[in-house]
Amino acid sequence: MQQSLVDAKSDVQPEISIMIPTFRRPELLRDAITSVIRQATALSYEIVVVDNEQDSKVAKAVDEVVRSFDYPLIKLYRNRKNLGMFGNWNICLKLARAKWVMLLNDDDLLLKGFFSSVEHHVQDSNAALIATQKIEFDKRRTSPHAVPRAGFKARLLSSNAPLMLGAADFYLANPLGNSSGVLINTTYVTEDLFFDESFFPSSDYEAWLRLVKRGGCIFVKKPLAVYVIGENESLRREVLTGFLEQDRLLRKEYFGPMSRGPSAALVRDLLLWRDVYLYAQKWGTDLREFAEKSAPRPGWVKMLAKNKFFVNRILPIIFYCINKK
Repeated sequence: MQQSLVDAKSDVQPEISIMIPTFRRPELLRDAITSVIRQATALSYEIVVVDNEQDSKVAKAVDEVVRSFDYPLIKLYRNRKNLGMFGNWNICLKLARAKWVMLLNDDDLLLKGFFSSVEHHVQDSNAALIATQKIEFDKRRTSPHAVPRAGFKARLLSSNAPLMLGAADFYLANPLGNSSGVLINTTYVTEDLFFDESFFPSSDYEAWLRLVKRGGCIFVKKPLAVYVIGENESLRREVLTGFLEQDRLLRKEYFGPMSRGPSAALVRDLLLWRDVYLYAQKWGTDLREFAEKSAPRPGWVKMLAKNKFFVNRILPIIFYCINKK
């Protein structure tokens, strides 16, 4: 049960629901809300904050942040008990009023131009998902006043021309990342608990796979959402190990013919080792011992997994030649 603390001042039916699940980050929440409100768009959208907080002092700070915005379609709910991350996400989906719903994490941001880049698709498309490219902004490695900005390569390769993604596009990696910047067409959501917590920490990846099979994904290759990296739970060793385990399981169970045969098993293990090296580079966490037990492979497989040119260029070409229709 959720307690309603701030209600909308308008009864306009929104075309998009921006749902912001939050927990103990009122100042980051302020930035997330600001990144939505500053968007220029003709679309009607609501902003709904759903707080998992139980501590009265922190809850009061969240209340003050939400009330500080003079936006007629902003709301605040508070869960009567902490439901956990994916539990709160499921509540967000139930509280949303629009057909298209985004779960914007309280520490993430939308960049200017997000709404204008998806307006046409929101109004005319019946895809299951609409998403834009995301950029990573590592707060731990920047100055306090640094502003999130896409790198030169991302800007150079950006395009308003949409791509239509299918299940095969989700095998080598999760192209959408987390939920920020991803619009969910709720007409395809048939489950009461859409995000399955048994797939933690890859519950969002598993949800995207279910949806893309039902209606595909429109992907705008333009960096318009920001995944902010700070000191958070997702960087703990056991959580990173969980990503490796669950992603490997999804590749084994969710892709039909692509998941079968000895070559598919080799590719799954190669991708696991790829991610082990990636995590070591990005987060400084060495998971090789886990990989040796979970996916023992000869040295040449590990060498290929560590070779960026092979995993980023050659492997996708081979994979798509075999599996892409």
